[in-house]
Amino acid sequence: DKLPYIEKSFDLIVMLGVLEHIEDDVGALGRVLRLLRPGGTLCLTVPALRWLWSYHDVEHHHFRRYHRGELRRRLQRLGFEVETISYINFLLLPAMGAARMVLRPKTWSAKDLESGTGLLGRLFEPIFSFERHVLWLGTLPIGGSLVAVVRRPAGLELPAWEKGTGLPTRAESKRQRAELEKAKKS
Repeated sequence: DKLPYIEKSFDLIVMLGVLEHIEDDVGALGRVLRLLRPGGTLCLTVPALRWLWSYHDVEHHHFRRYHRGELRRRLQRLGFEVETISYINFLLLPAMGAARMVLRPKTWSAKDLESGTGLLGRLFEPIFSFERHVLWLGTLPIGGSLVAVVRRPAGLELPAWEKGTGLPTRAESKRQRAELEKAKKS
């Protein structure tokens, strides 16, 4: 629970493919918020669309896949200002969906897609490059992943435990998560 960094010490935190591996994602985002300086930026990517859940996610120890609205709500309820949230891997989505429908869950392995430096990585690189240029024009309507850029507002008042040196206990994090889930249902 303790982080070896001083509060409000980062201008930028980057979490690429990290959040889905953390069971208490809301608690982790709260800690990130505490570490950002006022006006600081968090850039993150996460896997998207629950219907894409597969053995690939299990093998990579994912806890979840996100939808854009769900990720936006989690970030905003913690106090982040959302600059942008967009789906990515739009052009690969049909192939991702087909692979999950056609291949049996345990007939392939995450090792089949390791590092992206093999033949598949070289084939997909131009597609990823193309999407990078499209994102400057706006957000994509759907895709296999999400990218978000959010900021800690300059005047954000954090909960009392955030103002001190300690972090919330696991029980406090679970309570906050339960409150978030309750608010999501209403």
